[in-house]
Amino acid sequence: TRDLSPDPLFGGEAFGVYIARNELVNSYSDNDSRRDVTIWEDGTLVGQPDIVFEEPGFIKYLNATLEDNIPINLSGYNNFPVLRYSDVLLMFAEVENELNGPTTLALDALNQVRERAGLDPILSASKEELLDIIFEERKLELAGEGHRWFDLKRTGRLSEELSEFGFQARNIVFPIPQAVIDANGNIDQNDGY
Repeated sequence: TRDLSPDPLFGGEAFGVYIARNELVNSYSDNDSRRDVTIWEDGTLVGQPDIVFEEPGFIKYLNATLEDNIPINLSGYNNFPVLRYSDVLLMFAEVENELNGPTTLALDALNQVRERAGLDPILSASKEELLDIIFEERKLELAGEGHRWFDLKRTGRLSEELSEFGFQARNIVFPIPQAVIDANGNIDQNDGY
C-alpha cells in the first residue's frame, strides 16, 4: 500500500491504496463489466482534487456511498470475500477440465462467470487452451482477493509471471529455521537458503 496523506500524528488522515499492475488493467476487455468495479484509473478522488494517484489502483473494497459529505471512504466497510460462487465455478471448471478434458460441464461453469461479466461464452477449446482461459478468468474475476499467488504457485507459473520483479525459485518457500534443522538432523534446508 502507498500512504498518500499527511502524518496522522499531526492531524492528517492516512489511507492505503493497492496499486494494480498495468498487465492486469490491460487484460480486461472493453465490454467486461468487472473492470469498472475493480480498477480505478482516473487519478483523483471525486470531491478530493488534492489527492492524485499516478498509477491505477483497486476500488473493489471502497465504500462509494456518501458519508459525512465525503464521496468515497477509503477505509472501506465492504467485507473481504473468503469464498465466492464464481470462485467455486472456476475451480469446478478447472478440475473438470483436468480430469475429463474440455467437457460441457467445464465450459458451462466457466461461461456462467463470463456471462455475468457481460462477455461472450467460450464455445470450444482444447484442454490446454481451456486451462489458460480459466486461469485468465480467475485473474480477472478474483483480482485483489488474494488468489493469484496461490494460483500461480500451484500451476508452476510463478517464475514466468514474476521474473520482472526479481522473483527467484527459492522465493516459493520460506527457509526452515536453523533451530528446527538443529533439533532434527533429518531435515535439510530448502534450496537457495
